[in-house]
Amino acid sequence: MVEKLDVQVGEPESADVILCSRAADFDPASNVLWELEANRSAVRPDVRCLACKSVVAMSNHAYERYCAMDDKPRICCTVCLPTLVEGL
Repeated sequence: MVEKLDVQVGEPESADVILCSRAADFDPASNVLWELEANRSAVRPDVRCLACKSVVAMSNHAYERYCAMDDKPRICCTVCLPTLVEGL
């Protein structure tokens, strides 16, 4: 799916959409796969999907950058993404 969206890695901007897992689908045990604390994720009660309003899980690094932004990018969960992107 990422290839179809022509996604590029970089600093998020307010016009971007950040893709996250729903908190209900997040398994904290998967954090053992990441060496760096910044790559580990947690449920973020203050961050919700723009479409379904579900609470999402986000990496520590992404959350830090998101919180520092005045003009926040939109957040979309992996379940709602296909409804927001045509042709998937």
